[in-house]
Amino acid sequence: MKNMFLSGLILMLMLCGCVNEGNPSSASAAKYSTTSSTGSSTTTQSSSSTTISTTSTSSSLSTSSSTTSSTSTTSTTQISVEIKVATDETVYSSHQTMDIEVEVKSELNIGGAALRVYGLERRGYFFLDQKKPIVISSGDNLFEFEYTTPACSACSGLRAGDYYVKAEIEYIGQIIGVGNTSIRIKQ
Repeated sequence: MKNMFLSGLILMLMLCGCVNEGNPSSASAAKYSTTSSTGSSTTTQSSSSTTISTTSTSSSLSTSSSTTSSTSTTSTTQISVEIKVATDETVYSSHQTMDIEVEVKSELNIGGAALRVYGLERRGYFFLDQKKPIVISSGDNLFEFEYTTPACSACSGLRAGDYYVKAEIEYIGQIIGVGNTSIRIKQ
């Protein structure tokens, strides 16, 4: 009888310990489906919206003399994020400060996300690559980055031309939103 109770208790801990309702970071409970849409704004920026469906399972355990049973219910939460990227100018020269704004629109509060801003790519290397943890509130959010452009020369590896500045948000190991804008680097 004592062993039966302990077995039931262990089963309950396994069910509740692996998946906690309201904790979308549980890898065993997440199902992902992604949809994207692209729009544009006045400063040649684009945005995308990604939806992640997370399924969490709650369990209840009842024991009576010699039987153990468990039941589970499933609820789905939709996370929708839209990102717009903007820079203070569209043309930059060597050693100039670039102010980057990333606007994030969300239907829900999202904690534990990371925002990465990167770009000015040359041969697989990103001259701009910054990442910081963020908390996204429901509604409009604004995150700012500052970057000083490198020397524009063949010696530095960054040549004059058109480049992208991109932003992406990672949440639970998945990219849930991306956006970008284009800039020009001149000599």
